[in-house]
Amino acid sequence: MFSGIQKKMTLGLKNLATSGKYMVPLIVCAVLLSGFRSATFTLEHLQAGGPPIANTLLVAWLTGSVIGPLLLTWLPGRGLAMKGIMAGLLGLLIYPAFCFSLHLEPLDVLTAILVIPALTSLLMRSHASRFAPILLKNETEMKTMVPIQLALVAMAAGIWIAARFI
Repeated sequence: MFSGIQKKMTLGLKNLATSGKYMVPLIVCAVLLSGFRSATFTLEHLQAGGPPIANTLLVAWLTGSVIGPLLLTWLPGRGLAMKGIMAGLLGLLIYPAFCFSLHLEPLDVLTAILVIPALTSLLMRSHASRFAPILLKNETEMKTMVPIQLALVAMAAGIWIAARFI
């Protein structure tokens, strides 16, 4: 028999695989787009810009699919959006460890600050039904927080893309 922690780890890996069908293509597209600077693609730009965005999306993916749902009962906040933001802030704390040896531009850091909490919260919402279905019943939170989370991700994507092509 599985203990409670083993069940949560199994569900965490299942969440990782489920969200991987969306996150892996997103990471690949972002890394390929990072090779552009002023509408010119070079391998030097790809080597410089690929790892920071890949690490940003990987931290958000791991935090939202595994770490956040595992810590759901211990994260502060009443609603799932607040718990997701707290998990995203935890992801921001571990982000420098992923990018320790990389040269980060200020817009890469701004992108990470916007994307990690919002994407973590969105991913946690999609997986929370397995962990705490009662948290999904709050329709007010759904109507207000999901558009804000999507707007933050879209704003970060716009800033990041504009920085590559302008």
